[in-house]
Amino acid sequence: MRLPAAWKHLLTYAASLLAGAVLWEAVGRNTPEAFMVPLSATLVRLGALARSGELLALITDSLTLFGTGFAIAFAVAVPLGLLIA
Repeated sequence: MRLPAAWKHLLTYAASLLAGAVLWEAVGRNTPEAFMVPLSATLVRLGALARSGELLALITDSLTLFGTGFAIAFAVAVPLGLLIA
């Protein structure tokens, strides 16, 4: 029995995610924590942050920092680009 193209695409996608997760866990367990933390430890910490309510505050801080940097880059790049054009 042949799988439809949509199922092949979905299975390929799922296999890629699984392979990435296995690789992340393997590398994380065999390297110092300063370099890479295992996926399992990352998910445990993510769950703890979500349960404590800190996750939303940390996401807000990250998005604020990203937005500020993007705004500064935009404010510098657009006028420079217009000068060059």
